[in-house]
Amino acid sequence: MTMNHEGSGTSIILETERLFLREMDRNDYDALYRVLTDTEIMRHYPYTYDAARVRAWIERNIDRYRVNGFGLWAVCLKESGEMIGDCGLTLQNINENVLPEIGYHIRRDFQRRGYAKEAVKAVRQHGIRRLGADRFS
Repeated sequence: MTMNHEGSGTSIILETERLFLREMDRNDYDALYRVLTDTEIMRHYPYTYDAARVRAWIERNIDRYRVNGFGLWAVCLKESGEMIGDCGLTLQNINENVLPEIGYHIRRDFQRRGYAKEAVKAVRQHGIRRLGADRFS
């Protein structure tokens, strides 16, 4: 299935009952800025996000799609197409082992509705199929 996102024709990677996950693109800046600059959501990160870091986040994921075939994807509501966060697979170096990790960030006004759990479950199943991984860091 292909969803026309701001004219980009970005393909949907995963679907759940209420969400679809697709590759991020540069048009996602405003939506992602609302998530990554929220100090409560990003409290475990070593620095505060600003415009440059949000743009770099998008570029890093675009590179991950090209190099790894996966990364953090835009989490969008099926009902409206609105991007409410990100969720996906990244490779992390943990104790000198490169392991897949499932990460996510959901905009604060959409938290506590089960969206993160729904997205993570779909990403985990995708990771098992795609990477053959049965455990994630």
